[in-house]
Amino acid sequence: MMEVDHRAMNALALVQSIVSLTRAGTDEGLARAIKRRVDSLARAHRLLSEHRWRSVPLHDLLVTQLAGEPGPRIMLEGPAVLLPAHVVQPLALVLHELVSNAGLHGALSSNEGNVLLSWTDNLGALHLNWHEEGPTLRNAQIAENFGLEIGRAVTERQLNGQLSMALKDGALDASLWLPGAVELQT
Repeated sequence: MMEVDHRAMNALALVQSIVSLTRAGTDEGLARAIKRRVDSLARAHRLLSEHRWRSVPLHDLLVTQLAGEPGPRIMLEGPAVLLPAHVVQPLALVLHELVSNAGLHGALSSNEGNVLLSWTDNLGALHLNWHEEGPTLRNAQIAENFGLEIGRAVTERQLNGQLSMALKDGALDASLWLPGAVELQT
């Protein structure tokens, strides 16, 4: 019960920061942005519940955050890895921000863009690379916004990792390095 209580308090703290830090031009926009972020956490919570708050396959988390199976526009590439339960919700929020940004401003905002999400396991450290390209990124700039701010904060503070982003030649690369984010299999 103490573990469930601890996890619930962490989830509520995430929701609290989402509510207090989310910005939008209108009340309706604010409500939509908060709802999408909380929905992302809820999908991750459901996945954790299905796995009885034990390890979760990274592929399963990616599918829940991509809102369906990957297809020709969103490709997944990497080995089968398990994430410890404490990594799932924070990583879900970071992934949600990447997907949302791609849908609003990036590769997924046009029919011509695509995303490759690849990862490697380096002795328990997860290196995840989000590569998106498309016509909307040709003249784009990386803007400091809440999505990027929360992505960095969650990556650094909750996952003890690093998030870097680079925009070059019509492609956006986001690289996450998360030590201890892969459960070693015995």
